[in-house]
Amino acid sequence: MSFLIVRLFLVGAVLAPLTSFAQEVEVKTKAKNASNRAEDLPFKILGHMDLNITRIDRIDGAGFGLHGGVVGVYKIGSFVGVHLGAQFSQIAASENNVDINASYVDVPFGLSFAYKNLFQGSTNYMNIGGFFGIPAGDFEISGQGSGVFELENMLGFNFDTHTVWPVSEKLKIGIHAFLKFGLKGMVEVDSTNPKYYAVGLGVSGAFL
Repeated sequence: MSFLIVRLFLVGAVLAPLTSFAQEVEVKTKAKNASNRAEDLPFKILGHMDLNITRIDRIDGAGFGLHGGVVGVYKIGSFVGVHLGAQFSQIAASENNVDINASYVDVPFGLSFAYKNLFQGSTNYMNIGGFFGIPAGDFEISGQGSGVFELENMLGFNFDTHTVWPVSEKLKIGIHAFLKFGLKGMVEVDSTNPKYYAVGLGVSGAFL
């Protein structure tokens, strides 16, 4: 009888960790399948908030501002999609005793490319295209030669990347970087129509 009890004990000692291992594998498999289902969804929302550095034609000094927004990406191929979004852009520059500030609500559009594991475990989105800028204020010059001028609508080029890592089934967070510049001037000032250029770095989130 005692020998039977010992055998049963040994069998239980062997089966217990195997059962635990099987349950762990099942949980990980379900999580991976859920993640794959999320990756298979054709639509993604990308959000970002950045600190940008901007330059304006004929002004030697740069300025700093905030740049943030959301972009919807719809997949039309295995790694190609199209995007459309809305962003708020602050533009600034300074030179000697002159400070310039302006802001736009931009509508970016164009092609998107998605690829994985550029960095370990990452998903990477690259957006390239244009943007249409709608004035969100005036072109303000303070200091020497101060004045307020009406901004014009803007058309420009936009390139940005999102490198994100999963934190849950439907959320990834990471780094956002961008480059954008106007293809036409912002405002008529002293018979000139200056363009602006901006680069920035910040945080990114990918949803769904």
